[in-house]
Amino acid sequence: MASNRQLSTVPITILSGYLGTGKTTLINRVLSAHQNLDHVAVLVNDFGSINIDQAIIAQAHPQGNILSLANGCICCSIANDFSSALEHLAGLDIHHVLLEASGVAEPAKLHRQCLYPGYHPHSNFVLVDALNFRKQCADKYVGYLVRLQAAQADQLVISKTDLVSEPHLRELPINWNKPNWHSDDPELLTLLIQPDATARIKTPNHDPAAANPNSAAFCSLTWQPPSSISLHKLNRILAGLPSYVQRVKGFVDTAEGVKQVHFVAGNIAFSDSPQAQGSHLVVIAPASKQAALEFHFRNLS
Repeated sequence: MASNRQLSTVPITILSGYLGTGKTTLINRVLSAHQNLDHVAVLVNDFGSINIDQAIIAQAHPQGNILSLANGCICCSIANDFSSALEHLAGLDIHHVLLEASGVAEPAKLHRQCLYPGYHPHSNFVLVDALNFRKQCADKYVGYLVRLQAAQADQLVISKTDLVSEPHLRELPINWNKPNWHSDDPELLTLLIQPDATARIKTPNHDPAAANPNSAAFCSLTWQPPSSISLHKLNRILAGLPSYVQRVKGFVDTAEGVKQVHFVAGNIAFSDSPQAQGSHLVVIAPASKQAALEFHFRNLS
């Protein structure tokens, strides 16, 4: 007699949202909140030659089934890598896949990529950065993508709510009629890891024509800071980045120790890293600014 695993398909819960909305932080909270994750796989898709997000998650949960998909986006340039990862998981006793999408991915395209033999897309949660969402929506380079991601969500997850007032939160230009959660809601941690708990969710039809052919394209650059750079100098370099830079993340061996580095919408954050990762920062910007971005980093002093 065939097993239930053979008769059913494995659900894929998609966690998407623009660069710096807090997807990796949320996944770490999900993994920390549950004891038995032997049958759960986490796929991490990062935009850049080094998968910083996967490194951060694996650092906190070294025993987990965490697979890296780097240097592109599942819904376009690395679809074959995604298929290979799913084929690999098919040989394991995996009952659920949690996919952290690249920050530049379109949810509807991800939904279609997850229609893979043996798997099915379960629900698409899209993070919205309460602090920066309105500014990002108005950005001439990325505004369309940011709005599209929120519009194509099955459920919205509002992050950084502690940094804004309640009136500011309620004035965010999103569809409040969709199911929505604050990213620190304990119930959300269960919804993301136990697909049976979200059986009431009905995934809407995703119109393939909804994607704008002129939507923003992105480039990435990996920068290796000088050995044992001071935090003061590193902060000065990040504060002086051109306004078109969308995201910077990575690990840097500074004079004050190894630090995780995060830069989102001009906001800079450093945190201690429990182990050395080597010094490298992934910098993401609109593709139209690639030459200018490379020139900027070549001329850093």
